[in-house]
Amino acid sequence: MSIVTLFGYPKRVISAQPLLTFISKIKRGYYEDIVERFRDMHLRELDTLIEPQRRQIPRFSIAGNFKLETHQLKLINYSGYLFFEIKYLHPKEYEHVRSLLYRNPYVFASFKNVMGHGICFILRSEEGIESHVKIFRRAYRYFEKKLGTKRLSKAGEDIQHLCTMSCDTKAHVNIASIPFPLRAQIKY
Repeated sequence: MSIVTLFGYPKRVISAQPLLTFISKIKRGYYEDIVERFRDMHLRELDTLIEPQRRQIPRFSIAGNFKLETHQLKLINYSGYLFFEIKYLHPKEYEHVRSLLYRNPYVFASFKNVMGHGICFILRSEEGIESHVKIFRRAYRYFEKKLGTKRLSKAGEDIQHLCTMSCDTKAHVNIASIPFPLRAQIKY
């Protein structure tokens, strides 16, 4: 299983653990207290308190294991995982998208985003780091059409993009997911 990095604010490396460990922490509600406080502040529009609260929530890499070297992040091992997020979905639309992601053979994991209004999902690929952007763009087009949304974030195209820890007891993991193909034909 892929080893990824846990970060504190601002991009301070804390530890390296298997990706499944982070997904299980999301499912078990390991950071539930801090995430629920953040969501509550967001709902009550306490703008001055939101940013300090957001900084307390750890983030993790999807792309692999990093180390901090002379104030720059350096990738040690590339995981081949891709991160996608839809930041906001209407509750009915959310359930529809979640069910589509559950059934999709390429989705390794899916869970509610830190705000609680959207969904994050992770795909596997068998390509190397040199194909990260190319496979991300192909997967982006595929899921944009498959999910029928224009709100899919392109932030995961950046290898150094970090996912904020969340809490979602209905987080989905499919360890038997199929790696997303770069060259093979797929139905859109």
